[in-house]
Amino acid sequence: MEKEDQKQFGWCFIGTGMIAKHVNMFLERSINHRIISVFSRSLNNAVAFAESTGATAYSTIKEAITAKEVEGVYIATPTSTHYAIAKECILQGKHVLIEKPFTETKAEAEELFALAKANNVYLCEAMWTWFSPVAREVKRWVETGAIGSVEKAVFKHGRHPKHPPKSENELRNRSALMELGVYSIAYAYNLFGMPISMTCNAKMKDGFDESDIITMQFTNNVVVEAEITDAAILDEQLTIFGTNGHIKNPVFHYSAEAILIKNNESTETTQGNPWYDNEFDLVAAEIRQGKTISDFVPPESTLNVMSLLDQCLEQISK
Repeated sequence: MEKEDQKQFGWCFIGTGMIAKHVNMFLERSINHRIISVFSRSLNNAVAFAESTGATAYSTIKEAITAKEVEGVYIATPTSTHYAIAKECILQGKHVLIEKPFTETKAEAEELFALAKANNVYLCEAMWTWFSPVAREVKRWVETGAIGSVEKAVFKHGRHPKHPPKSENELRNRSALMELGVYSIAYAYNLFGMPISMTCNAKMKDGFDESDIITMQFTNNVVVEAEITDAAILDEQLTIFGTNGHIKNPVFHYSAEAILIKNNESTETTQGNPWYDNEFDLVAAEIRQGKTISDFVPPESTLNVMSLLDQCLEQISK
């Protein structure tokens, strides 16, 4: 989007929690976007968010998504609510960007994409990693053999929740796999395609996975190992090892920088804007171009990652 020539893109925000506030912080520094309307399960929260953004709070989802000048709907609610909210938006003919994980199951995601196609609307997962120019450059390095033949990739991603979950719904959305593991799985899929095998082991707490160890085997003998935890801080890092060098991608889930290190010790660094304004700029541009499928996170990617999440959940629930 050209800042000088384009009218601000009008958004409806569904959900006013931490992620919505974080996104708004970055949109505020961009003149490309405007939040038009807001809906939250708590009207008080919606009003407070609307007052801070210059938007209008509504007491129903339908009123919020059909408000004048709304071009797209951003869904930033718990994963368990994504399916129903997105369905209502699509049936109203609205373009939709849904926070990760897209839905709770692949079956729900398939239904939503089919519905979006039937209604000729844009539907995309807000997997900001793959809107990042750095992640796309890492993929190019891998595909062009910049480090030779890839042998192994290792993901580490961990955090420690600041506050204990207050409800069963919040606890459900604390799943390490669904909250953090989705990033590693999506990254591995985008680099190497679908694995030929995958094993998932979890440390459970209160009925949900607190930590996960995921191993994926791909064609050409590529192995991916991912260590995920929602109970401890890990030095977040992706390292990809090849026959002629390796790639380091620190804090890979939003990919601000990556370094290619050859065996002869020569290096190459790539940097780029990984933040929400970049993601929203690209999504808004795709919608205004009349696209219904994103070039950055197409339905096939979301559906295949959802399939892998389903497999992992089945393994760790046994």
